[in-house]
Amino acid sequence: MRFSGFEEMLRHYADNTPKAPALWLPGEEGPEPLGFLELEARVDQRCRELRGGGKTCLAVFSDGSAECVITIFAAVRAGMQVVLLDDALPDAAAAILLRYTDADAIWSGDGEREEDLASALTPGVSVMKPADCLRW
Repeated sequence: MRFSGFEEMLRHYADNTPKAPALWLPGEEGPEPLGFLELEARVDQRCRELRGGGKTCLAVFSDGSAECVITIFAAVRAGMQVVLLDDALPDAAAAILLRYTDADAIWSGDGEREEDLASALTPGVSVMKPADCLRW
């Protein structure tokens, strides 16, 4: 089945196979499945958080985590532009790329690079730390 975008795909699977695994979350005893219905609920929550921030372009340091996927889906649902950056980029290279993207918000899942990166950014760009987003 072909979908016009991830929104249509997410809604289709949330409606038709709500408990089927969409993502795997780290758990105490190994990976735990996150069903499509729960994924959609988390995307909706994150979308509300992003819309409340008044930003228009989110740079995402993609680390492959479930939180990263949720954030990307939510940003698109919120109508934001999304710039994907490799999480392995050195801060100096990332800062150069960010200056060309018009990003006005940054999401990084590791929470360790923000201080160094924020100092290299142009004024007006904010950093979203993982603690700024609700954890489930």
